[in-house]
Amino acid sequence: MKIHTATAGMLCLMALTTGACVMRSTYGEAVADLATTRAELDSTRSQSQALTEQINELQELKNDLAQRVEAASSALQLAKQRMKIDRAASQERLSRLNWTIGQLTAQQNKLRYALQRANEERPALQSVVETYKSKLGEANGFSASQSPSSVAPINEQTAASAAPPAQVTAQMDSVAKPAVTAPAPSVNPPTVNRNPMPANNQPAEPVENDWLSTIKGWIISFWQSIFT
Repeated sequence: MKIHTATAGMLCLMALTTGACVMRSTYGEAVADLATTRAELDSTRSQSQALTEQINELQELKNDLAQRVEAASSALQLAKQRMKIDRAASQERLSRLNWTIGQLTAQQNKLRYALQRANEERPALQSVVETYKSKLGEANGFSASQSPSSVAPINEQTAASAAPPAQVTAQMDSVAKPAVTAPAPSVNPPTVNRNPMPANNQPAEPVENDWLSTIKGWIISFWQSIFT
């Protein structure tokens, strides 16, 4: 009995000693694990803070890039609008230039045709001008040759009106005599012949007017054919 009791006591003592050792080693491991966990937690917090800062920086970069993209998009839209406006203005300017070129070409063709007609009609016009010049020269020469004879009756009438009464009486007496009746017809025929002379001088002005009106009408028709 005593042996059994002693054995049981020794076994209990050994069990308590072993349990105490196990509890101490477990506590140490737990403390070590706690320290490791705290270190890992601190490291995780540091990493989390660093990641948060990086996220903030990336968010700022994202916002900056979004603003730049928006500005670039606005600039692109504005450039497209300006390009459309410039293209429309260039197209309109090109259309105007084409229209102006067409008008100038048409005017050039009209001028060329008018010049060709003028060159073709120049000989005929020159002949007409020469004809009217010759007619006008003949009319002027004829009027110049007839002008002294038309002035003579006026001088005679002026001399007769300025003669004294005695000379007038003598002339009347000479006219009343039969012997002096012969020269009387020689005085009257010049007066009869001189009256139609102004009638011969009258066609000079119509000839000149006809020539000027013909030249004027031809010039007007020429300019109308150019600008119509």
